[in-house]
Amino acid sequence: MISAGLSLRLHDLLYQTDTHWVFERWWKYAKQHYVRLPDAGPLEWAAWYYDPLIDYLCQGGSAAAGALVFYLSPQHYDDAQRLYEESRPPQAMRPSSELRNRLFADPRVFAAGLLTAREMGDTARYQALHALAEQFCEPTWDREHGEFSYRFGLGEPYPRGQANACIMAAEAGSKQAWWRIFNEPNLRKFNQPTVCGVDFPRLGISQAIYDEKKETLAVSTYSPDPWMTGTATTFTVDHLHEPAQSRVLCDGSLYEEWRVSGETSIQIKVEVQDHAYLVVKSEGQ
Repeated sequence: MISAGLSLRLHDLLYQTDTHWVFERWWKYAKQHYVRLPDAGPLEWAAWYYDPLIDYLCQGGSAAAGALVFYLSPQHYDDAQRLYEESRPPQAMRPSSELRNRLFADPRVFAAGLLTAREMGDTARYQALHALAEQFCEPTWDREHGEFSYRFGLGEPYPRGQANACIMAAEAGSKQAWWRIFNEPNLRKFNQPTVCGVDFPRLGISQAIYDEKKETLAVSTYSPDPWMTGTATTFTVDHLHEPAQSRVLCDGSLYEEWRVSGETSIQIKVEVQDHAYLVVKSEGQ
């Protein structure tokens, strides 16, 4: 673990008020003591961990550097990309019994490889690794509970959370998606129509997208639990400027099963099933 030494140094610097300035100081220090990454030239070494009690630094190679890529991406994407290039094997892993055993020994390592390839925009490698995930990582639909996960052939009652989180983040993301969360956040969404009050896991929401130009909120529902399919429930749409002036469509047809529930909100009665709803201003129709 590299965090022991790095976190001590970071703790000393966090007393400063400018977070960006703090990180710049910390990263400059880290590149001298924990990640020997010259301004020009290849990576020399990276630390697996530093033990301050005995003043021992365990140096590693490309694998240790690769562990830093995703965490570094939001602050120093260029350096993260350099570390990724240094730590990336020359070719994607090929299917074999040895590879299968390695994946099941620690699925997090493989999952992190998928995630960093996606964040760095390495499409060819991501696709190659994703094909291996489909072949070796036991993708499983639990139809009874409406849940999908990778089981990794471990025969365990519950799927591995950390490894699944990494793979799902990779599937949902794109190049620099993690970087954009911190550097180009969509803050407008906090004042735009928002879906809330969802009766999950009875009702699932697979899409909730607001179109600013058309002033239209698109919501898609599904049934996570087959036992609940066809039952009735509700969800709320908040942050509407004039909720009484709203118009609701379900699967393309005018829908009347809704009511104004607050100064900025409406409540929609729905069937637990695959449906597509549109919430629009009546003037726009």
